[in-house]
Amino acid sequence: AKSRVLVGRAADAVDVALAHPSISRVHAVLQLSVEGKWYVGDCSAHGTWLNKAACPKGKYVEVRAGDVLAFGGSSRLFAVKGRV
Repeated sequence: AKSRVLVGRAADAVDVALAHPSISRVHAVLQLSVEGKWYVGDCSAHGTWLNKAACPKGKYVEVRAGDVLAFGGSSRLFAVKGRV
């Protein structure tokens, strides 16, 4: 199982590729902590949102089941399911 998932536009550099002009090459990282909790970190120019709130630059925010992520100006929403 992976402990880190990269999200972005560069299919050759990320785990989840999103084709949208506002998505950075490496846009965000989902990181599993040693305690088993997932966190999202924004690495982008156009923002990452968790439940419609902008993720702060340089900080990780905990992600839980039922949360919704959005990246850049893309209208796609990603619902977090399962045991998170």
